[in-house]
Amino acid sequence: FRNYDRVHARARARPPQRVRVQMVWNGHVEHYGLHWGLQTYAHPVHVARLRSVFGDNKGRALETRPPQFGFVNSGMHDIFFSNLSTGTLDTVSNFTRRLERALSVWRSLHSEFPGPVLVWRATKVPAGPRYRNWNPNPHKYLQGPLVVEQITRVTRRLVQTSGLFQYLDSWALTFPLHWDDTYSDGHHYSASRNKMGEYMQLQIMLNHLCTPPSAANNTAVASGNPQG
Repeated sequence: FRNYDRVHARARARPPQRVRVQMVWNGHVEHYGLHWGLQTYAHPVHVARLRSVFGDNKGRALETRPPQFGFVNSGMHDIFFSNLSTGTLDTVSNFTRRLERALSVWRSLHSEFPGPVLVWRATKVPAGPRYRNWNPNPHKYLQGPLVVEQITRVTRRLVQTSGLFQYLDSWALTFPLHWDDTYSDGHHYSASRNKMGEYMQLQIMLNHLCTPPSAANNTAVASGNPQG
């Protein structure tokens, strides 16, 4: 469920509608691994998976054509205790180095495969009584609100000045919904009966796709075609 390649179809639609969705797990190099986050970009296996998504698809059929859009979900697994056994805390400087390395990988991919429009979705806010204090998440109780603000500021600055991504601030979007489990199961805003938080995020993602890069912000991929 974390690494997959599927074609979703609406056969009864007129004309029929089909879309291919590929997913590469960004939180660990192993399928069921957790809490590596941006450290995953240091592993050649993960980089090879990303390259295969953008580079091995060169046909014209839907099942083989290159992707038009790429979404990077970052944050939930990106901050963690450096040593869980000793409780040594991670630092903003270490986080910054990992983020710079991840952006370097994406810069290389974009240079080699410049077609897709790229959107960087910042972390959602962990919600409810079970997950507000979840150690690996960059929320306001882990290392204090000032640290979280620094992480958010560093991420926004580096991502927006990279010239690669449009930036979707899911933190600001989900913060008003995180006080209880009404809109999520704690860390999945799609896993609840009230899916308002998930629908809001999807709508904003669609807005990014339907807005010309120059109107969205000046860091979008210039060769992309959100209208198409």
